[in-house]
Amino acid sequence: MSLALPLLFGLFTALAAGIAVYMYFKGKNSYNSDSSSDIQRYLQENASLKAELSEEKKRNGGLMIELQTEKSEKDRLSGEGKRIFVEITNLKKDYSTLSEERDTLRSQLTHFQAEEKRKTEDFNTRITKLDEAKVALEDEKIRIRKEDEYEKEQEKDNRDRMWAEHEVKVQSHLTELCRLPQYNFSSFDNKNLPE
Repeated sequence: MSLALPLLFGLFTALAAGIAVYMYFKGKNSYNSDSSSDIQRYLQENASLKAELSEEKKRNGGLMIELQTEKSEKDRLSGEGKRIFVEITNLKKDYSTLSEERDTLRSQLTHFQAEEKRKTEDFNTRITKLDEAKVALEDEKIRIRKEDEYEKEQEKDNRDRMWAEHEVKVQSHLTELCRLPQYNFSSFDNKNLPE
């Protein structure tokens, strides 16, 4: 608006100076002929110039309104552009923050997955070792049972053998005692029974 006022003022000044120069030279050329037709013509020209000036003022007024509207639109768009710039800047910061957070979470996820895999492998190894220990324990139980059964069998065989030896000794001793002349007693055993 500050540029339009000096321009408008310059235009009016130039128009007024042009009219004055025109009138000056027109008067010199006519050699002071003040005929009514010349005055009539001057008046018509003056009215025509005034009408043109009025039209020019109206057009300039319309242009001024349009210029003001355009400035308002420019200011609005400038404000909108600044707002969008701030919004884009904030979105870039948010994007950067979210990217860093995403990278951190990816790193943590990779770490947790590796840890989970390690724990799963460790768990599977322990289960395998536990299964092997169970099998070894069962094998040891079977071995100990067999040893106990063997020892009991040996003990029984040893007891039976000792009993058989004892029985043979006792029978032999009793038979000898029964054969002694002072006792003269008949003796029998399982193989030699009285009839």
